[in-house]
Amino acid sequence: MAATEIAWIPLKEDSKFEDPTNEAAITLIQCKETLLAQPGCHNMMYGRQHENANMLMFFVEWDSVQSHLDFRETEIYKPFLSKILAISFGEIKLQHILYASPLKPLADAPITEFIFAYFPPTYDTPEKFDAAFDKFTKEGVAGGAPHGFLGAIRGWVHEEVEHKAFAEQGGKGKCFVGTVGWTSLEAHMAVRETQAFKDGVGLIREGPVARELFHVVFHHGV
Repeated sequence: MAATEIAWIPLKEDSKFEDPTNEAAITLIQCKETLLAQPGCHNMMYGRQHENANMLMFFVEWDSVQSHLDFRETEIYKPFLSKILAISFGEIKLQHILYASPLKPLADAPITEFIFAYFPPTYDTPEKFDAAFDKFTKEGVAGGAPHGFLGAIRGWVHEEVEHKAFAEQGGKGKCFVGTVGWTSLEAHMAVRETQAFKDGVGLIREGPVARELFHVVFHHGV
């Protein structure tokens, strides 16, 4: 099953990948070339979090989780990782999202919203929340923002994830990821004020023990 690798990479202050002469820009171009040469790798995308500009969000679309794990066992992986570490500081967090559809079309949007919804490890009806998200995006989002909403996809994280909300369940649980493309941040904020959104948002507030939301402005250069 196709899998999207997602990594949270805290950037050093001087890592300005928007400048093509900056070390970070050169590094990310080299990383993309390396990744696209690997079996099973289809795409690499990255951008800054709007809410935390020093956080690089790094996405790689693989044909399976195993293809990524196989890459990590190759001789080229250590030099690849060293390049990433050279432009970053602090801990890098990594997960795999099993999206129902490719991320790339929404990464081409001017700004992309990511919703993380956390569930206890015993949660066993993911299809119920999938249906709730689909209904919410159709009625509560698209219905209130016909000119700003560019589409939505969803998936579940392959691994159990750590979150403080799971302290009583051993520290780990399940995570749903909803992703929405927007024409602008203002378009997203505007739809939140519509009656359609207010009537529908309860669909995705029921069930998760915690939620997180951020936006990514993907880099559309090389």
